[in-house]
Amino acid sequence: MKYVYALKYFLRNVKRKIDSDYKLRKRLNRIKLVGTIVVVVVICVMLNYKKLSLQKEQVACEKRLAMIKEDYEEEEERIEDIKEYRAYVQTKQYAEEVAREKLGLVYPGEIIFEVEKN
Repeated sequence: MKYVYALKYFLRNVKRKIDSDYKLRKRLNRIKLVGTIVVVVVICVMLNYKKLSLQKEQVACEKRLAMIKEDYEEEEERIEDIKEYRAYVQTKQYAEEVAREKLGLVYPGEIIFEVEKN
C-alpha cells in the first residue's frame, strides 16, 4: 500500500512536471513568436525608410540629369553656331564686310556718300 501511494505521488508529480513543461514551452513559443514579429516589423520599418531615402535621391538625380541634358543641348546649339560662323568667316563676303566696315576700303571706281550727324 505504501508503494501504491508513493507511485501515485510520483505519477502526480510527473504529470505536474509535464504540464508545467508544456506551459513553459507554450509560453516560450509565444515569446519567440512575439520576438520574431518585432524583428520583422523593425526590418520592414528600416527597409521602408531606406526606400524613401532612395526615392528622394532618385528624384534629385533625375532633376540633375535633366539639367545636364538641357546644358548639353545648349552646348550642341552653340557648337553649331560656331561652326556656321567659322564657315561664314572663311567666305569672300565676310572679308569684304570687314574690309568695308573696319578698314574703310572700297572697290575701284566706287563712291561712298556719308551723311553728317547733327
